[in-house]
Amino acid sequence: MLPVADQARNAGADVVILPAPDHLGPLELNRVMDVADVETVLPRLSFARWHAAGAAR
Repeated sequence: MLPVADQARNAGADVVILPAPDHLGPLELNRVMDVADVETVLPRLSFARWHAAGAAR
């Protein structure tokens, strides 16, 4: 089974939707945020991917 970050990268996902923030451990959440935004359902939270946050385009 591939880690979520690898699945998101392979799929070219822009966002990963999780049931809750604790669905992933802190290290895997950090890896996912390198490739995609993260949205959680309960509580409703949004986490912007690292490379897009504050980056000049």
